[in-house]
Amino acid sequence: RFASEYAVGEAKAGVEALRLLREQPGIIGVILDLCMPLMDGFGVMAGMQGTPALSCLPVIVVTASDDTDTQNRALNYGAVDVIVKPIDPVEIRLRLRRLLALLRASKLEAENKWLKERVRLSEIDGKTGLWNKQTFCAETRKLLDADPSGRYAVLRWDIDNFKVFNDFFGTSAGDALLRKIGEQCRSNTGAHAAPCTQGH
Repeated sequence: RFASEYAVGEAKAGVEALRLLREQPGIIGVILDLCMPLMDGFGVMAGMQGTPALSCLPVIVVTASDDTDTQNRALNYGAVDVIVKPIDPVEIRLRLRRLLALLRASKLEAENKWLKERVRLSEIDGKTGLWNKQTFCAETRKLLDADPSGRYAVLRWDIDNFKVFNDFFGTSAGDALLRKIGEQCRSNTGAHAAPCTQGH
């Protein structure tokens, strides 16, 4: 019933289901009956939670029990949805399709955040949090190109005897000082400050 949309693997017992999950990479979702021989659905979900590669797989539980405690227990074991028998194939297909779409959207959002953070980290100096030389030059060029006839002030600052500070107090204290200086520089160029660039 699902073969038209998904490659389907089946197991008739809980132990077999867990083995299949561990041996078949690329599984994207599980429809799990709580009532199975040798190992029930709760045992399968416990085994999945104990396996890092399986712990995040979405599980839709199928049960003949309409008991709230059983359904809550299934959710507590990691199920994302519970369907009470008799099963409507159309309903379960739609639920699975919607669940996988949400998971894909969530994964894509997480990947986009990760990529943005990678880009941000590539643009800043790791100690001060200010733009690194490459980004500073690029952003300054944008600022100058936006108003070529404008008047600009250039400010260059240095930390006197920083090596002495580092040698005496240690590199951890030196890094903390650089972070503090970076924070102070950023706080002095808030939303109402004149257009400027700053880097390290």
